[in-house]
Amino acid sequence: MIHHTAGTNDYTQATAAAQVRGIYAYDTLGLGWADIAYNFLVDKWGRVYEGRAGSITLPVRGAHAMGFNTDTMGIAAMGNYETTTAPDAMVDSLAKVAGWKLSQYGVNPLGTARLTSQGGAGTKYAAGVSVTLPAINAHQNTSYTLCPGKYLYPLMDTIRQKAALYATYSTTSGPIPVQTANLYAAYGSLTLASGSTGWPVRDLQLELNRRGYSVGPADGDFGALTATAVTSFQKAAKLTQTGRVAANDWKALSGLPYTQVPSAPLPPIPGFNADGRGDVMGRTGTGDLYYYPTAVGTVGAPVKISSGWNGFTQVVSPGDWNGDRWSDVLALTGTGKLYLYKGNGKGGFLGAGTLIAQGLTGYIDLLGPGDMNGDKKPDLLARKANGELWLLAGNGTGGFLGAPRRIATGWQLLTQVITPGDVTGDGRPDLLARTASGALYLYAGTGNTTGTASGYRPGKLVSGGWQAYNTVFSTGDLTGDGRADLIARTSANLDYVFPGTGTGAFLAAKRITVPWGATTRLVRRPLRTTWRGAAWHARRGVAVQPCETGLSGAPLARIAEVSAAAASAGA
Repeated sequence: MIHHTAGTNDYTQATAAAQVRGIYAYDTLGLGWADIAYNFLVDKWGRVYEGRAGSITLPVRGAHAMGFNTDTMGIAAMGNYETTTAPDAMVDSLAKVAGWKLSQYGVNPLGTARLTSQGGAGTKYAAGVSVTLPAINAHQNTSYTLCPGKYLYPLMDTIRQKAALYATYSTTSGPIPVQTANLYAAYGSLTLASGSTGWPVRDLQLELNRRGYSVGPADGDFGALTATAVTSFQKAAKLTQTGRVAANDWKALSGLPYTQVPSAPLPPIPGFNADGRGDVMGRTGTGDLYYYPTAVGTVGAPVKISSGWNGFTQVVSPGDWNGDRWSDVLALTGTGKLYLYKGNGKGGFLGAGTLIAQGLTGYIDLLGPGDMNGDKKPDLLARKANGELWLLAGNGTGGFLGAPRRIATGWQLLTQVITPGDVTGDGRPDLLARTASGALYLYAGTGNTTGTASGYRPGKLVSGGWQAYNTVFSTGDLTGDGRADLIARTSANLDYVFPGTGTGAFLAAKRITVPWGATTRLVRRPLRTTWRGAAWHARRGVAVQPCETGLSGAPLARIAEVSAAAASAGA
């Protein structure tokens, strides 16, 4: 901020320093301030004086502009420039000081700054009001004053232009700094790190300041501030964050092509409508496919997606199967053909289904556990009537990593397998399974399916009494506490939620109401899965096809048949 002292213009070169001491005496003894109000003062011959102590090396807060002393620096022209013109040497030095100090903090002298007034007598802006000002502005821009005078104020643009030129070189000794475009040519063979010193460090610091990564004064000493600024630049430029400057970093600083660190892919967005929550998906006996959006503690009314789904024996949602962040749907025909229906994140699909696999016959259960093998891509599990459990590892782009691999046997003893995602709180997807007698077992995920590893630990009894429910599934966190829950329904079409504890157990059931309508099969969307075989339903006198229960948002879904009798009863 440019000022004038509004004092005498008659001082000489010999008495100029006495003028500064007089201002100091007035500000400290007369006004009771701690020091001179201005950070710097410039006399008629262009000589520069430090005003407030420490201003040369530190961002010292002055007392030069009511309401705007924070984040500003005051430079005062010694004399009254309401009555006379300012000498060229003075104007030039005002620009030199401004350019020099602004360059230390990466501020463009021709740019603007957003400042917030702290209020006070004489200011134009009340406390709390934010205003955009030139990076080099005049006292009268923020206060009701004529400062810096009618002869100096018109020269503000000249000061800014000169300051911009001086800002490119803010030291007073040593070689001229290397320009941005030539940094790699000059220093590409050098590696700078904490403890490095010299002109290359100075030029690095000048460039970092110019880019807005403040290192303070460009002193040629690679210290903590410079290391922090380097790391910040590397992060923004997608460089390896080492805090050191090597060849690839010099290229980036020079504006040349350079090698970026690959960006981590954005995570999938849960929910078939991309609302961040797992949904329920179901289809009617006539083949209409619906999804049921969820809210905290509730399952909402169905939204129709499309028709023609009665040609598939199983429908599941594995979450984001092709890597575009939207939840997708997989559908299996009776002849073993698997089709991918790409979700659009709006409750629909991007065109027709695409055939992605054939020969997937003999599977009575298709499950979507999430990422079983730890490669951050959703996978499928498939169960055969003889109890074999097979892993179909997804490649994250809409296909599979090789052929299916058998990972376990003996699963024919379980009447339903559920894929709730992570119920133990370790970040790995788990499996739940129940027996005909109603025992619920937890198979904690390990994230390892290499070699002979199955991807989960041996089953551990969670609780009993689950034979009271004709289907159990999960949409992930229904209750809003960040833990995966279970939803169960009785043969009387009563629905309950079992809140998860995050440690592999579940709290007492709470009654909820779910508007199943005409839905006969649930396709739990992207995360979990449940399955009940035809034999299970046959024991209850209901002839059904293999079913699906899926939900949207998490890993995958399976199919848990809701009997036609239950559906007709309004389940």
